[in-house]
This record gives sequence, structure tokens and C-alpha cells, in this order.
Amino acid sequence: INKNFFEGWYYKTVTSNAKESLIVIPGIYKSTSHSDEKSHAFVMVIRGGYECLYYRYNISEFSVENSDFTIKIGQNKFNENIIVLSLSSTRLVPSTDIEYESYVNLVVKDWKKILGRELDPSSLKTSIIKHPYIPYSVRGYISFNNTTPYPFTYSSPTVMGPFAYIPFLECNHGVVSMSHKSFGMIEFVNMIHNGIVENRIDLENGFGYIEKDWGVNFPKSWIWSQSNTFINEMKEDFKSSSILVSVADFPLISPDNPLYNAPYLRNFLSLFRLAGRIIVFYHAKSDITYNF
Repeated sequence: INKNFFEGWYYKTVTSNAKESLIVIPGIYKSTSHSDEKSHAFVMVIRGGYECLYYRYNISEFSVENSDFTIKIGQNKFNENIIVLSLSSTRLVPSTDIEYESYVNLVVKDWKKILGRELDPSSLKTSIIKHPYIPYSVRGYISFNNTTPYPFTYSSPTVMGPFAYIPFLECNHGVVSMSHKSFGMIEFVNMIHNGIVENRIDLENGFGYIEKDWGVNFPKSWIWSQSNTFINEMKEDFKSSSILVSVADFPLISPDNPLYNAPYLRNFLSLFRLAGRIIVFYHAKSDITYNF
């Protein structure tokens, strides 16, 4: 790797009653413009849509077992069929006050765009709650049954459609499984309270989804939404339908590409930005995937 690079896999699992969700994101970031301290592997765990835990590992602890989609980060293993978690609280990275304040300012800025500029920013900040730092260890196992990969066609080899053939994009998006059944259990262990299991998420007969992103930069701005828990399909023995909607602002030529700084071409870069969109629907009953 001779330039900045990232790759991450997004696992989303929802309990059979759709009351709890768990997101696990393993990934790697390689930086060439900074010291080696910036480069690292990681596992991010998001519980209930609000609590985010970030576990950091050295690059040397990241490995690919074979040519298939199977990776290991420390003692954690991920592929299209399983997740094995053994995340020690010693790897957990607490957020700093500066990072938290930066995050709050970003959220408030987005809220003002949506709700109106006349709103008082201070009133919005009071709506954001900072949860206390708890050194959780996370352990458990999840298996996936009857995964649904995105169907390949020459006109749409990936979920990105014809954009998949453009070699200079700064970010690429892929779907590993549109929908599948999940089985297993994940435990959150509070290491302050003598290793007590504070929360246990039962994922038996749950609903799952897997996607991935890779490239040199995330889009300048994007909106993303995904769901595969439809009320009339929540049956124990069947996977559900799934819908993915995403809109992103991205350049056709990545800033890391030499063409980006080519003479004369730089003056026309604004013409090479696109507001791309992805709308994909998988209908479980007919087992058909639609890409709009």
C-alpha cells in the first residue's frame, strides 16, 4: 500500500423481536502521510444505536486467512458466516473532551441545516447526552445462515452499478449479504464491577445484514439508511426482505490520484463531482434483488 487506505466491514444484527440491535465494524486504516502511529486495525461495536465502543489494534495484528472474505484482528474473527468476538477492555479507546466537543458541534451543525437556522445552538447541545466511560470487554459468537450476496451482472457487478468500473473513486461500497438469519449471543462485561456481565444480547433467530467500504477517503457528505426488519416477515424460520438507500457527494477522480493535480484539469474538477445514489431492495419471498 503506497497511499492512504481504509477498508471496513459493517455487520448489523437485530434481535428476533426487533427490540435490540448490534453493529460490529472491523477494519483497517493505513496512513502514509503521518507516522506509523496513525495506522491501525480496529473493531467498533455500536449497541442500541447510541453507545459506540472503539477497540484499537496494531497493524501487525490484522491478518487475512485466505483469499476468501475471512479476516482476523487479534483474537477476533470475521467472515460471511461468523463473528467471533474477544475484545478486551485494555484495547478500548476512550473519547477525549476535544473529540466529544468536535462531535457535538458537527451534530448541531447538521441539526441546524435540517431544523432551521433560527434555532439556538445551545438549546440543541442540551439534547445531547454524554454517557460515562465504562471499560467494557465484549465477547461472544454469532453465526449467519442463508446469506444473500448481491447478484453479479455485467451492467451492475456490485451494488454501485456501472460506477464499479471507475478506477479512480475515493470510496467504494459493496454488499456482502442483503439479508440472512443470525444465531448467537454477545456479552458486555463491566470490568469496573469485577467482570460482571452487565448486558447480554440474545441474537437467536435474529436478522442480519453485511456490507463493506474501502478506498482512500469517505465521501464529503452522505446519507445512508438500511433496514431488514419488516413486521409481516418477522418469522423465525425465514430471512426478511431488505432495503438499502444511500446518497453521497463524491468526486469521480480521487484527490489521491495524480490526475487530480494535472495541469488545466484541476480547473474543471467541480464538473467531476457527482451526487450518486444507491437504492437496492431485496424481496425475500421471491428471492429477487432490485437495484434502482
